Amino acid sequence: MAIQDVEQNGHLSQHPLGELIREAAATGLSGAFRLAQASAKSVVYFEAGNLIFAVSNVRSLRLSECARRWKFVTQQQLKDAGTPQSDFQLGMSLVDSGALSSEKLSELFAVQSSAVLRPMLLWTDGTWTFDPRVRLVEDIRIQMDLPEMLTESARRLPAEFAIKRFPDANELFGINGEPPANLALQPVEGFVLSRIGAQIRLHELLSISGLPEAETFNSLYVLALGGFITRDGWIRAFSDETISRFRAIDAAVLKSTKESGATRRPVTTRPSAHAIPKAKVPEPALSKEEEIDRFFFRVEAAEDFYDVLAVTQSADSTAIKKAYHTLARRFHPDAFHQEAGSPLHARLQTTFARVAQAYEMLKDPKLRATYDLRLQAEKKMRRPSSLPPLGNMSQNASGQNTQSSGATGSVRSDSSQGQQNAEDNFQKGMHAFKMGNTSLAISFLSEAVRNFPNEARYRAAYGQALASNKQSRLKAEAELKAAVSLDGKNLSYRLMLAEFYKDYGMKRRAEGEAQKILANDPQNADALRLIHALSTGD
Repeated sequence: MAIQDVEQNGHLSQHPLGELIREAAATGLSGAFRLAQASAKSVVYFEAGNLIFAVSNVRSLRLSECARRWKFVTQQQLKDAGTPQSDFQLGMSLVDSGALSSEKLSELFAVQSSAVLRPMLLWTDGTWTFDPRVRLVEDIRIQMDLPEMLTESARRLPAEFAIKRFPDANELFGINGEPPANLALQPVEGFVLSRIGAQIRLHELLSISGLPEAETFNSLYVLALGGFITRDGWIRAFSDETISRFRAIDAAVLKSTKESGATRRPVTTRPSAHAIPKAKVPEPALSKEEEIDRFFFRVEAAEDFYDVLAVTQSADSTAIKKAYHTLARRFHPDAFHQEAGSPLHARLQTTFARVAQAYEMLKDPKLRATYDLRLQAEKKMRRPSSLPPLGNMSQNASGQNTQSSGATGSVRSDSSQGQQNAEDNFQKGMHAFKMGNTSLAISFLSEAVRNFPNEARYRAAYGQALASNKQSRLKAEAELKAAVSLDGKNLSYRLMLAEFYKDYGMKRRAEGEAQKILANDPQNADALRLIHALSTGD
């Protein structure tokens, strides 16, 4: 078989490493990717779809440098190990000399592979070659959190690069049945994810997101590469025919190995105690700013007090206490006294107040029991019920009630089940909002929007509910703008947007929206009143 029939190659601008890793994992490939950019060269090894090791010729990424940089060993211990020919030999020498345990060596190899991969995941220039015949001869098997690494890299790629990864406006997206549970989404990513129902086309998503296209594309790329959503338009590096050929080669390699009785070539003969166990790559150290951002997002997105403390509903009092004190040590506002008076400190005070509230509720057995009953009641409310409809009415800019009409109007007799579910959730959300239960209203209205995103009433109501919380201001603005875009004739939606801008101190924007109302209805009392209030500061 000719080499060109075995190897596959391409350019990283067309197939970046993150997508190659995803494709290799999805298809269960074995072999090695060789990557090159200028003088930098790296090899990434796969076995049955699992990434098992990565090495580079860059000096700072060799095992000796990694061991010294992350303080696994001292300079003297490296010197005592001599000058082995390979990283694996160096690792074994460090174990033989007692400088490292086999567990620590396993951790060091994992850290080294992570350090090799992270910069390569950002390469959009360079070449790659995949050879299914190549096998890692040393007995090294690492495990790493690839979804997290892929998500991080996708966030750091240029926005224009992400846009190019979605050439088909009709591409179909859906929610992944089992998205990674350990990844924290950024607010914009969570917002885009909430817009994706069972399935949605790219052009539909762009029209309803209410975000700049660059942000939507970047968030989509993060969600897809991280495994949160499915897409049918990945730009594949390997055809079905090529995958079949690679699998045949892999089967031949395995058969040849079994028939010859060969085993992986050991570098030196050594006791089995030196075998390297599997090791999970330690999470990369986050900066303090990144830690705080993750804290804000997690607490602000929490649906209940258990989510706030990041414990399960079955957690005992000891686990709840430990969770609270862990958060207090890291994020209590008093620990940031040097930031007193700053927006960061104010946000920490607001966010940590919810943590304290959650702890006060859950640490007391009686209060917790009452709270659990309330959660059960709220869950029941989310199920289809006989809650009487409040009517399909919306207010126009003059405060009058009008019946929704047109393609996005009231539910028709031939509506799909999805639209009926959306209407049920909308009615429940409106009821909860009128009763003052904003969090429950947001939950129901979010589901209504997810089920039927083209209904302007749902988007406007969801935006108004979100606007009651300063931390969800950006989402609220996007929802209100989406309602205006979907039904521009209903001036009440534009009035809601104008009032939103006024409430958040954006006077010019508020006045601009009010003027647009007056352009359609010069005598509109609400718009005139709003402009007067803006001019007088009332």
